[in-house]
Amino acid sequence: MLLLSTLGCSKKDEPAPTLEGTWDITAIVTTQYYADGTTRYQNTATFPVGKDINARYVTYTSTTMQAFFGLNGASTPAIGYTRSGNTLSFSIIPAGSSTPAPVGESAITLLTATELTLLAKGPATQPAGSPYDYSTNETHYMRR
Repeated sequence: MLLLSTLGCSKKDEPAPTLEGTWDITAIVTTQYYADGTTRYQNTATFPVGKDINARYVTYTSTTMQAFFGLNGASTPAIGYTRSGNTLSFSIIPAGSSTPAPVGESAITLLTATELTLLAKGPATQPAGSPYDYSTNETHYMRR
């Protein structure tokens, strides 16, 4: 009879992965939905990572997020965010104001040491009479 013991073989508790750092955008899945929740349209855009003219990446600090595009260093201004559980709430401070204005939310649907997936839901971007009710953007990232 073979008796195996797991005593002393347990893994150490690994720290929870953090959002802070630089993340390459690998894909964005945009889906439009009818009011009844059925899919009207879906498109997946994929992006190269690393040193490529078309690479896109974001950098998170503990309070800000900034997006960068390609090798030329083009970027968006850093915007603020707060995190409550798995919800990120983004905000900007408009010119002439000291009060942050909300600009959107994303749900963290996956966060590991190497992968991040955010899901943002928004209203239809079409005028009244739009053929769809709302859309989602699911953005997939890989840690640099």
